[in-house]
Amino acid sequence: MNNIITISPTQDGCTFFNHLIKSFCLPKKTKCDHTIFDGLFTECDDKWNCGNCTTDMQYKWPVPSDGKIMIQTNFKNPQNPGAADAWGTFITIKLYDENDNLITAVLEDISSQHIVGHTGKYGYQTIELDFSKINIDCGYFKIETTNGDELCTQLFRKEDCNQLIEIEGNYSDIDCWNNYYDVSKYGYVGTSNFKYSNKIYLKGSIKIDTLNAIDRNVNETLRFLPSELIAPYMAKYLTYKILNSKSITIGDELWYDSGNVLKVRDKSNMFLPSLIFNNEGCGENGGCVVN
Repeated sequence: MNNIITISPTQDGCTFFNHLIKSFCLPKKTKCDHTIFDGLFTECDDKWNCGNCTTDMQYKWPVPSDGKIMIQTNFKNPQNPGAADAWGTFITIKLYDENDNLITAVLEDISSQHIVGHTGKYGYQTIELDFSKINIDCGYFKIETTNGDELCTQLFRKEDCNQLIEIEGNYSDIDCWNNYYDVSKYGYVGTSNFKYSNKIYLKGSIKIDTLNAIDRNVNETLRFLPSELIAPYMAKYLTYKILNSKSITIGDELWYDSGNVLKVRDKSNMFLPSLIFNNEGCGENGGCVVN
């Protein structure tokens, strides 16, 4: 008859026995979260805060007071999500102010729609944050699962929408960080089977230069003129999640990236994203094809 040994994990994961086996090491906990920290997400104790810096400014990602932003996570969930895998059960989201005070843990208080779905290869969770429902000007969101995983967003701030430019990278399926942009392939749980958008807002203004006076719709250049420096995490989001797309939507118009490269400011970790786009070939020539 085999001996059965009950193992109680210790702090270092190892339990010692008065037996032939001197020690037994338990495997480390495996995270079920495959979410990429692509800009807005961060470890909850590592949010951007430059209170002790001399060359960098504090930065909070801006959003209109009536704006909406989607975030997507990739916690592991079954191919056909059930009620137990939904937002509010398997995955929860909480709103905190900038002083780490809990404001609300009620899903309907902060969102307009949400979904837990499956791409055919992996599960995903998307939620659209509705800032018209949020009654604080600055704060962040903490996302947790029943598996014990957690992550946070960087700090947001509400702004006058007249000072903000809406920008979005267009994808038909996935981007290089496995963010999923189509509808769920194998069932879903949520308000509807909607598609994810990586839309964000930048503080500044735009200027359009017409290079061809005969046909306004071709050979125009759009320049985004920033009115503030941005933190490295936002530069990362812009570079790899939006500008990496073949086509960019600014406002409600389609533009083509002109090979923008964000450069860090001298003696600072901050970026000044002066961006240039064009629409050459975006019309009948088919230049601006969605990736």
